[in-house]
Amino acid sequence: MKKIFTIVIVIIVSSFLFSSCNKYEEGPAISFFSPKNRITGTFTLENVIIDEKIYIPEDLNIKEDTRIFNKNGTGERIIKMLVESNVSNQILEWEFDDKKEHIRERKKIDDETWGTWTSYYTILRLTKKELWILVPDEDGQKEYHYKKQ
Repeated sequence: MKKIFTIVIVIIVSSFLFSSCNKYEEGPAISFFSPKNRITGTFTLENVIIDEKIYIPEDLNIKEDTRIFNKNGTGERIIKMLVESNVSNQILEWEFDDKKEHIRERKKIDDETWGTWTSYYTILRLTKKELWILVPDEDGQKEYHYKKQ
């Protein structure tokens, strides 16, 4: 009887602990990889949610939006537009906040100068294969869903 009681207590405590470990709103509930390991790599935009409506990149005149995050806090963002085949290749620095629930970045302006840091983007989901971020803009917020290549 004492053994059964102990097992029940362990199950209750474990379920309470694991249900409260969800750092990101959309998951994962638990991960054995650090946020830095999960974000390291190349992510391609799959869709954007604006005012609860889902848009694919082409709906927004975007041919490709790729974010590259290196483990050392550097990276790149490559945006190719459908119209006029405009390509923007930005060299970046990125960093998490202390709790690793938000991320911000800044662009390199020229060989010597960095721009100012963006406001923090809320990380909604960060797995080994997905990155979802909530980005504030002048019209409210946009939710970007990226998939790792």
